[in-house]
Amino acid sequence: DVARAVTLFGAGVVVLPLLGRVSGIDGKESLEYSSHPQRASGGLMDRLDLELKFGPLDPQRLISELTGTKEALEKRLQRLGNDELQEEVLALQDWREKAMGRLKTLEKRAAWAFLGVAGEGVASQAEIKKAFKRRALELHPDKGGDADRFRLLQEMRDLLVEPKEPHDLEGAKDAKKAEEKGEKKETEGEDDAEEEEDFSDDSWDADEEFRKMFPKRKKKPKRQDDAEAEELKTQDFHRGKFEAARRKLHRQLRDAWSRASRLTEEIHRSHTSATSADALRQLRKFVDRFAATELQRLKENDPKKALRLLRRFLEQGSEVLCAAGALDPT
Repeated sequence: DVARAVTLFGAGVVVLPLLGRVSGIDGKESLEYSSHPQRASGGLMDRLDLELKFGPLDPQRLISELTGTKEALEKRLQRLGNDELQEEVLALQDWREKAMGRLKTLEKRAAWAFLGVAGEGVASQAEIKKAFKRRALELHPDKGGDADRFRLLQEMRDLLVEPKEPHDLEGAKDAKKAEEKGEKKETEGEDDAEEEEDFSDDSWDADEEFRKMFPKRKKKPKRQDDAEAEELKTQDFHRGKFEAARRKLHRQLRDAWSRASRLTEEIHRSHTSATSADALRQLRKFVDRFAATELQRLKENDPKKALRLLRRFLEQGSEVLCAAGALDPT
């Protein structure tokens, strides 16, 4: 699954196999930086270029981390020297920072699909809230829905609904009171089914249902991981702290994979042909633009420039493919 793999491992998981095909490298070896030849030996990118573009850890190393057990990790910690442990923790922290950003993009895409609304900048806040209420009615456990998906719905709503500005709250309260007084008489005697059909604000309080079923728990500060990473960089080396950080990073990688899997599953459930059209449109636009601006300037009998253009096309085109895959995993 392109979206899940790119979210966790980065664009290198797609780009490296394409570069490998050009250099005659196939299979898992293509996901390892060390397998790709240097430019001096006919390769398309040097090892340093690969690390700068895709991160210090290659996709195969991250895959091994994902599939590895806790027992294997403990044995590895025993073998690593202090410098190796420090280098590995810092490399995984770099991976985490980038992966969390990609995961946030996938979460928003899943939220649009889960609520059944158009993408960013298209659906209004009113449309998002209406879609949320409709889905809440469908998924409520008391109405035969799935409690886990009902909880996920709240997460998806929080990603898309913009919080109210402080100065808007008082006015909103006054407007709500006036609305309740004006509508009280109108709603008397109306059938419950009609209320559910309209999804009006007073028909069913989805937010209140969430508060009842899932009381808010204290959350850790969002930037706690960043603070811990900075502390490890600035303070004197302490092996116990670095080992604890290494175990935590292993758990976070596995958790991120589970999260990405759940999100792509929801996108598959809500797949529409429109989303595929958007992704293909982006790919087609890139190819047309590259052909118009780059290929037309290529002269005959210029193999060096042709190789540079091929490398640029593979790099940029694969990144566009990755972005399209993240937006449309189907």
